[in-house]
Amino acid sequence: MQLHNYTTLRIAHTSNTARSREGKSDAGLYKYKFQSQERQDELGLNWDSFKYRNYDYAIGRFMNIDPLTEKYNTWSPYTFSGNRVVDSRELEGLEPYTVTGRAFIPMKTVASPLAPVSNTKSFKGDNRNDYQVNATSFRTEQKVTVDFDKKTATTKSNVASPSVGYDSKGNVTETSKAEKAGPTPTYDKASLDKGTSTTINMQVDASNKLVDGAPSINYDVNVTLTPQSDGSINYQLNGNTDGFPAYEFFLTNEATGNSTLMFGSNPNNSGDKPTALFPPMEKSVYGSGTLENKKVEEKK
Repeated sequence: MQLHNYTTLRIAHTSNTARSREGKSDAGLYKYKFQSQERQDELGLNWDSFKYRNYDYAIGRFMNIDPLTEKYNTWSPYTFSGNRVVDSRELEGLEPYTVTGRAFIPMKTVASPLAPVSNTKSFKGDNRNDYQVNATSFRTEQKVTVDFDKKTATTKSNVASPSVGYDSKGNVTETSKAEKAGPTPTYDKASLDKGTSTTINMQVDASNKLVDGAPSINYDVNVTLTPQSDGSINYQLNGNTDGFPAYEFFLTNEATGNSTLMFGSNPNNSGDKPTALFPPMEKSVYGSGTLENKKVEEKK
């Protein structure tokens, strides 16, 4: 009886030991370590293999320089995750990109259709004819940041600026509140999850709240972003806008600050008047190109 118990215990101990060794062996086979990068332990290298270079975790250094070092010449060629190892990942060319869409009135003021029967004779415009990626004066603004590394698309702005009315002497007579420019932009989640591309849909429907029944500023635009192997990104924009006011659509690389104007239109060039705000949206818009992955050159 005692022999039976001893034998049983020994068999159990042997079985547990085998399972323990098996578990240890399985753990050793798991190759994906820090930031889910593959551990290269052949020939005793013990490196973590990132997409473009190898990282020696024992000394906390890359064994190769950043292949994009010429484009990021303000950083050390051995910098890891932009020196933010706690909350950032090694970029590997997958920087966040922001799509910005705006409507703006190029004139300083526009006449009020109720001027004959109202103390308000005009409304505030944005007083600019040029396209500005960082403009602070606009009628509507939508911003969506796409992060292909984190596979997210985040709406950062969706606002219609207040309408401001003036009397004949230029004094403010009334002001509306800021509101949403339109529905929250949407994006193609399935393709973004794959990291291959994504299409953002941006719509605006915003009217002058100081005039009952005023026609809205409208646009309905799709922007497709497709990352390239060299770190650049291809874009394609298409959709429709009203003929009035002016419109601008930018794409910005958040890591470099580099921006490109994907599309712009101005009623001062097309001859469209505020009556072009009435439906339907009469302008078809299109733009395509590539935003290079490089640092903006400062003008001296």
